[in-house]
Amino acid sequence: KKKENIKIKIAETNVEIEKSELLIKEYTKHYKELDSYVKDDVSLQNKKTEFITFYKTLQNKVASIDKEIEFYENNDVCPTCTQEITNDLKITTLNKHTNKKLEIEQALVKLFKQIKKLETKTNEILEHKRNLISIQRNITEENSKIIAQQNYIKKLNNESNEIVESQENIELVKETLRAMAKESIVTGK
Repeated sequence: KKKENIKIKIAETNVEIEKSELLIKEYTKHYKELDSYVKDDVSLQNKKTEFITFYKTLQNKVASIDKEIEFYENNDVCPTCTQEITNDLKITTLNKHTNKKLEIEQALVKLFKQIKKLETKTNEILEHKRNLISIQRNITEENSKIIAQQNYIKKLNNESNEIVESQENIELVKETLRAMAKESIVTGK
């Protein structure tokens, strides 16, 4: 009866091992999917850094153009060389700088949108990395369960073997006692 209970426990434990193995398969599949998505992380970070650097350069360019525009709006004479600045030169230069500023500001808007897209993508990747860590933890837990269950099965098998050995020893003792009983009946001792 005890041996039958051990067989049942072993079967139940094998079912638990199979469940853990299926979970590990699922986790591994999901891990591979996320891992392929995360591989772009370094190139996206580099691209984002390049865009931010370029964005700052363009902002500095706009600030420089603003100074130029302010200079031509507020001066009729060059403070350095004391030469007169004509209205035609002012209008031409202001139009040129204003158009250039507008062009750069449009580029800044587009670049800002690209930076925001990259930030969204890198934040998604960061979240996927967190999920990967969680999946790794789950796989490790399931592997630990499997090891514990395999050790439990070994323990149960040892108990089963001990029961078999005990039963064999009992049978051997019974046979010895029968033989002794026969001998004692025959010899009368």
